[in-house]
Amino acid sequence: MTVYLSSAYLAPVSYYAFLLQADRVVVEQHDHYLKQTYRNRCTIAGPDGPLALTVPIVKPDTPKCPMRDIRISDHGNWRHLHWNAMESAYGQSPFWEYYRDDLRPFYEQRYDYLMDFNEALQSLVCSLIDFEPRVERSRQYLSLSDADILDLREAIHPKRDLSTLLPAYQPVEYYQVFASRLGFLPHLSILDLLCNMGPESLIVLEKTIINKENADDAEGADERREKINSARLCERSPRILRSSDHHTLENADDAEGADERREKNNSARLCERSPRILRSSDHHTLENADDAEGTDERREINNSARLCERSPRSLRSSDKCLSKIENPKEYNCKS
Repeated sequence: MTVYLSSAYLAPVSYYAFLLQADRVVVEQHDHYLKQTYRNRCTIAGPDGPLALTVPIVKPDTPKCPMRDIRISDHGNWRHLHWNAMESAYGQSPFWEYYRDDLRPFYEQRYDYLMDFNEALQSLVCSLIDFEPRVERSRQYLSLSDADILDLREAIHPKRDLSTLLPAYQPVEYYQVFASRLGFLPHLSILDLLCNMGPESLIVLEKTIINKENADDAEGADERREKINSARLCERSPRILRSSDHHTLENADDAEGADERREKNNSARLCERSPRILRSSDHHTLENADDAEGTDERREINNSARLCERSPRSLRSSDKCLSKIENPKEYNCKS
């Protein structure tokens, strides 16, 4: 597939997704320069939200000036401003320190033409992401109607949603420094993806465009994976069943044998312990009987001794009471 694109300053992620997946890319240089486009503008994620960085240009002599003739202006010290904005936006990102030295020369040296500046930056970014697109400049401006050519020269635009114009394009969310505060911001410059994802930027670009071939490949891969898993399961099933049956029988035999051995051991222990238990119980029974008999004898002797000690006093006391009863007058007793 051949894709036609316009020149762009640190173009958005969608631009580089088509660079990656196209067989051939033609960058238009004969189109008329238009303001407020990605030709001299990029959008980065600043601390307060999306921030547009614009490269100033020298006003062309004619209203319809070809892109190849647009010159860069040194007005407003824009290189210093752009670099400081990038440092502020991506200084805390995971990969800014890895790429800043590669980007720095573009904001120190001067380029005369915007087309050359954009092309050099694009070549650097592609090398950092690690892919080499087949890119060439257009030889003349063509009104394209060929079905094998995808014309995105005016489709990738700051004020247009590419996903509505081209359903195959679907933005993929990735880590962003200020996502916790601003949420995910799509359609940012490739610089945002590069500084936040580093080498994994290539993976994000591959997932960004969904075409029929990729969908068919994914579906076919799923079907092949399912068939392979089914075949493996069929191969393993007989072995699993035989193994499970074998283990079940072994476990049953082991359990039965264990019960028999346990019963025999208990019987043997019981036989060994029975005489001792009987002898011990008889011994304790005899001892308890002797103790009881001796206790009764001692209790009877003690009662007899107490009775003998108390008998004389009891007899004397009873005789005295009888004498009182016989002689009531002597003791003033009333009958």
